[in-house]
Amino acid sequence: MSFKIFFKKSPVLVGFIILLFLLKKADISKIILNLESVRYRFLLPLLIFIPAGIVLSAFKWSVLLKKQKIEAPFIKLIKFNLIGQFYGMITPGRLGNLIRINYLKKYTQKSYGQCSASVFLDKLIDFLILLILSFLGILFFIQYLPLKFVYLDIGYLFLLLVVVFFVINQKLNKKWLRFVYYKLVPHKYKEFLKSIYYSFYRDFPSHPIIFLASLLSLLTWIILITTSYFIIQSINVNINWFYFAAALIIASVVSVLPISISGWGTREAVLIVLLSPFSVSLEEILAFSVLNFFLLSVVPGLMGAVWNFFKKV
Repeated sequence: MSFKIFFKKSPVLVGFIILLFLLKKADISKIILNLESVRYRFLLPLLIFIPAGIVLSAFKWSVLLKKQKIEAPFIKLIKFNLIGQFYGMITPGRLGNLIRINYLKKYTQKSYGQCSASVFLDKLIDFLILLILSFLGILFFIQYLPLKFVYLDIGYLFLLLVVVFFVINQKLNKKWLRFVYYKLVPHKYKEFLKSIYYSFYRDFPSHPIIFLASLLSLLTWIILITTSYFIIQSINVNINWFYFAAALIIASVVSVLPISISGWGTREAVLIVLLSPFSVSLEEILAFSVLNFFLLSVVPGLMGAVWNFFKKV
């Protein structure tokens, strides 16, 4: 396969190309110096914040599962989440996180439809809260951002709200999907897709449960942002929490696009644009990204990898 064909079939290269461009412009020695001069006292709160985020994320998932009458020990949900984080770390758009469906199905012996409902809703809620926060975050940087970016974020938010409303309203989507089912779905797949659809909505979480899960997602994002804030402070970057949070949220939205692995390249590019007015250098942002990725993705992800490959989950 030629490089040109490989590039066309590998959109994740976009992120790596951006990252390589940033590394070419950066002074590598300064990045290393920033990492060597980490102020470890700022990392001590992570001993509380990282486990809290992991536990809270699993609790949010358990709330959705309980309403579906799917029983799984809490420690199992934590393990499944960490395994999902490992696969999400090495796949575009963190889509590998959906592997949790397989582990939940294997353990509970429930159908794919039932198991996928909670995982799908879990990720959908997280992304919805992230988009809402990014819309608020844009207000902090509206003077630095092109108006098209603001419109794009509003468009994403509106589209996702429509998707959420469509998914949670079975009476509405059933009418539309019936047309697709009878007109477009091949006969040999009809029974399979029909069973998936009805098992998906069996004991589907009620609106109050979804609202509770949304509040838990909001709290999880706040913990994650605050954890990253301690990390950037540890490399001698002093910035207001709100501006940092707004920048990180906007960068996180962009990093979800499946054009890079774990958001590398796209996330850093956005952070540079948003934080450079606050005298945060390219080298400091890259050093922060390395440290942040290691502590919040690699460490939990490796725990998931150990459970996945070496221990019985």
